Amino acid sequence: MTRGVLRLRQFNDGDLDAAQCLSRAVGWPHRRDDWAFAARLGHGWVAERAGRVVGTTLYWQHGDAGASIGLVIVSAAERGQGLGARLLGAALDALAGRTVFLNATPAGQPLYQSVGFRACGAIVQCQSDRIRATQPGIEDGALLRVATPSDRVTLAALATAACGMDRQAVVDAVLDAGHAVVIARAGAVQGYAAIRAFGLGSVIGPVIARDTVDARALIGYWLARADGGFVRIDVPAESGLAPWLAGCGLTAVDRSVTMVRGPSPPITAVYRTYAAVTQALL
Repeated sequence: MTRGVLRLRQFNDGDLDAAQCLSRAVGWPHRRDDWAFAARLGHGWVAERAGRVVGTTLYWQHGDAGASIGLVIVSAAERGQGLGARLLGAALDALAGRTVFLNATPAGQPLYQSVGFRACGAIVQCQSDRIRATQPGIEDGALLRVATPSDRVTLAALATAACGMDRQAVVDAVLDAGHAVVIARAGAVQGYAAIRAFGLGSVIGPVIARDTVDARALIGYWLARADGGFVRIDVPAESGLAPWLAGCGLTAVDRSVTMVRGPSPPITAVYRTYAAVTQALL
């Protein structure tokens, strides 16, 4: 019995349902809307056999020199035949000349290393629907307030400064989909945390701040308003936030290796990313 020819083609909106089925099969919580959110911001490839989608990868361009790759999935029946490498190669060809980031599962890490990616950090997935948190105190002179449309350019600039890549399109999409709270001093915005619907409930991210004190205040604002809902947040391991989040009731359920291919963009600003938009979008 023939299995049909395997072919790669560009991802389109008609693939959203099949893509969600693939992610569900590997235990990822992405809703169809989460796939649509990611696809609108970037491009992708699917592997198709006999009219059935059996693999995916999406990729995003961040400014002129940066990029990220994510949602690399191969169905169980197609694994071990080099399909993941083909999908990854198609994405890398489209991103030639760019510095590319991704967050790798342990199973995927050897593949990424084989094409020149190197580990540069780690990200911890924390989540719970039993949050016990109160709003952390903030310094005298600092103010937490809800972000307004007039803050958009500033919020994107802070995210860009924190990672060294243009984040305007990503931040605009996050703000269109959810809400943000900012921390300001003397009228100047110095950090923010966004929240939106994702997966089993809500996800907090990005969180951009000068230090962990501000990051905790921003994250705590949303945790104190969780009201029994499911909340997820993906934080860099080096941020030191995971133990504090555990004290707020969020369990660390997974850890991925952050990898980069190409020169890391220089970061000279005091701002840092304390929580990702998603592990794929950084």
